[in-house]
Amino acid sequence: MDGSDAENDTQPTALRRNLLKLTAGVGVTAVVGSSSVTANYDDNDPDYASPTGSVSFASPEDGATKQNPVTFEMEATDFTIEPASSGVSDGAGHFHILVNQRPLSPGEVIPNNEENGYYHYGGGQTTAELDLDPGEHTVRLQAGDASHKAYDLTDTVSVTAEPSVNYTPSTGSVSFASPEDGATKQNPVTFEMEATDFTIEPASSGVSDG
Repeated sequence: MDGSDAENDTQPTALRRNLLKLTAGVGVTAVVGSSSVTANYDDNDPDYASPTGSVSFASPEDGATKQNPVTFEMEATDFTIEPASSGVSDGAGHFHILVNQRPLSPGEVIPNNEENGYYHYGGGQTTAELDLDPGEHTVRLQAGDASHKAYDLTDTVSVTAEPSVNYTPSTGSVSFASPEDGATKQNPVTFEMEATDFTIEPASSGVSDG
């Protein structure tokens, strides 16, 4: 190989190296030998991996036991919560709640699938109510931009959900079997209690309707 051939062989490498030096916000197409290389960058993309600020659950606290529907209060510090209709901007977005799901990687689109535990609050809401299956759940809060791409801003709490209870039941009754109304009794007075169509059980059994 002569000197001119060696010089020509270095040109594709040099061009590729120069392409790597392109600044964000520039789209360039270069022909290297028989190959076409295109680089596209967008200055307006938010910094999903290293955002400023934080997000957190104001309530419930980690480890709490709550009756359905469970209310979640969400808050952000140094991060703007706004409706998705405001468009994509750095340092701004809305909340998402993930139930028993891993947090999304920075820039990954958060699924819109409540059946699988993904809840979007694109209206800029900071309060949410969820009916969770009875039992313990890992609930994550994650911020996303207007296009639902995830920021690396998360918080996690463990919540145990209990069934909702109807405290004004339409069936069942409780009563004193004895003493009868108006009776005169010597101390200590013995009270016999009974229930109809209502289950009497220890408090250790947990909360259940009826």
